[in-house]
Amino acid sequence: MEISQTLPKRTIRGEALIIAVLAGVAVAGLLLVFALVKRFHDWQAVLADRNYRHGINEMSYGTAPQAIEYFRSALFFQPDNFDYQLSLAQALEGAGRYDEAEAYLQNLWDREPQSGMVNLQLGRLAAHAHKTTAALRYYHNAIYGLWNSDSDQNRRVARVELVNFLIANSDITQAQAELIAMQAGLPADPKLHMQVANLFMRLPDYEHALAEFREARQLDRHSAEAAAGAGIAAFNLGRFRTAVRFLDTAVKSGDRDPNIRGMLETALLVLGSNPQAHGISLQERVARVQKNFQIAKDRLQQCMQARGENVSAAPPAVNSQTGGTSLQPLSARMSDLRAKLRRKTALNDPDFRDTVMDFVYDVEEDTEDACGTPTGSDLALLLLGRSEEAAEE
Repeated sequence: MEISQTLPKRTIRGEALIIAVLAGVAVAGLLLVFALVKRFHDWQAVLADRNYRHGINEMSYGTAPQAIEYFRSALFFQPDNFDYQLSLAQALEGAGRYDEAEAYLQNLWDREPQSGMVNLQLGRLAAHAHKTTAALRYYHNAIYGLWNSDSDQNRRVARVELVNFLIANSDITQAQAELIAMQAGLPADPKLHMQVANLFMRLPDYEHALAEFREARQLDRHSAEAAAGAGIAAFNLGRFRTAVRFLDTAVKSGDRDPNIRGMLETALLVLGSNPQAHGISLQERVARVQKNFQIAKDRLQQCMQARGENVSAAPPAVNSQTGGTSLQPLSARMSDLRAKLRRKTALNDPDFRDTVMDFVYDVEEDTEDACGTPTGSDLALLLLGRSEEAAEE
């Protein structure tokens, strides 16, 4: 009787032990499977990362076709990896396979429409395809989008690319607006101010360019390039005294560009020819007007001879030989002024000095059209006439 009662208990215990053992085996099996799966995924990640790095290296060497294969291999192991897809799109663009690149980028844009890098790449593709509206949209998205690192620098890169695109498409007004927006947030870095200044020069917007060159010069007192840029901008604005200061600084700082030296010489001639200069005596003003009149007279006579016009003839409306406007009306004005200049005190009258200088400026303007751009003192007078009020700035 006792034996029969103990058998079921032993059987139950045995079954429980078997179940426990089987459960342990199952758990161990699951853990082993999980470990194997994890190891498999880790192995895939290692292979993907290895191929991705190989692709990055190929891109750095400029071999986009090889990079494409590595990036595709990386995506085989991790097909949803954002960075791998982005790098593949960049490699496809580098290889000239723009449609494929755009397909990947559009997929990434759908996932992360605020990604600065994705928008930048799409902006580049749109610019390459001359799609102005799309390029503006994507570049602006890049400028105001999200970046994982170096956001300020990347946004500047995007804006500079946009400005270059706008300039290439002759949209100067929009390019200027973009540069002014960029100018407002520039850090104290002379290279960045130089970059923006040179872009303003391309528009051309000499006023803003001068301000940026000056800022670059203040940040780097030894920069001959910044001084030269400021001098050129001031020269084009007709601010010849400022131009002389910066151009002379550039030359003394080591700039050996002959164009800079030539511009400096011309600016000095302009200042030395100006009878309205501050701080000079009446005698000097009179002497300058007399000299300028002589220079203009010689220029007029040489130009008329080159065109086959008779200096002493009556002024026709049109030069019969060249078909252009006759210079003989200027010759008649010259003769009239010469007669009045015989009076020693004539140039003491400021109104008469202005009359003579008006003639000088008219000669230089008209002879430029008739005989080409002058050089030396004639060029100085031509520029002075166009910027008389600003010359001393």
